[in-house]
Amino acid sequence: IMSCGTEKANTNVENTKEQNKDNKEADSSDNNTEDFFDWLTSDTIQGLSEVGKKQEKIIIPEKCKQIVGTLITKDSDVKEIEFAGKMTSDFVTSYITESGSPVEKIEYPEGMEELASTSLYSLDKLKDIEFPSTLKKISDYSISSCNSIEKVDLSNTETEYIGSYAFQDCNSLKEIYLPKTIKEIGQYAFPKSVTDIYVPEEAELITFAEDNVLLANETAVRIHVKEGSWADNNFASPQTLAVTSLISVNILTREFNNLLIEQLGATPGESMDL
Repeated sequence: IMSCGTEKANTNVENTKEQNKDNKEADSSDNNTEDFFDWLTSDTIQGLSEVGKKQEKIIIPEKCKQIVGTLITKDSDVKEIEFAGKMTSDFVTSYITESGSPVEKIEYPEGMEELASTSLYSLDKLKDIEFPSTLKKISDYSISSCNSIEKVDLSNTETEYIGSYAFQDCNSLKEIYLPKTIKEIGQYAFPKSVTDIYVPEEAELITFAEDNVLLANETAVRIHVKEGSWADNNFASPQTLAVTSLISVNILTREFNNLLIEQLGATPGESMDL
């Protein structure tokens, strides 16, 4: 009887070992991030696997060079997206998220130079976007209806151009930090919710007009510049703003502002007829 019991016990131990081995193999498969993705080719991702959709955070493997098809869909649980490696300068950003997906944070990869039109659309939970230092262009309508974003920091990028309606209907956006490389900002690039725009000392913009901010003449927008910088020398401050009945702007060239005040007798903050 003792012998039979020992043999049965040994059998149970062996079964337990096999079960643990199977569990470890399954865990190993779950921890292999490549299994989170649906691969079209060895370096191209076309979506997430069922296992991938259940992750709260995914890291795009370094071997991935492009994404085709929508990566994060509404039926996934993914809240954070990161990239393990660099991408080429022509990396297309339009296929990362589907509108309505639960993404809260995106860290774009180094190497990419352009944020394409409709890259991020109707993502109500998106709060944090980290842009790569290599970014040079934000296209028209790049980010739309993402109503949890409060700050956009481009200060560590090489961005030269921000397109028209680049942040359309991002109605919680308050602060914009521009990079020193910025040259041009398109019409209504920023939504009417913006209250503060920070311009670096080194920045020399080709254009910076009232209509860079939607309905700027109806809202208070503070432009922060360093005294003595190019922006300070070329744009009037709100404290010396002259408003006419025909021209209503928050930023005027310093020369035109002085002309209104000194030559035509305009009073800052009041209207006059020309």
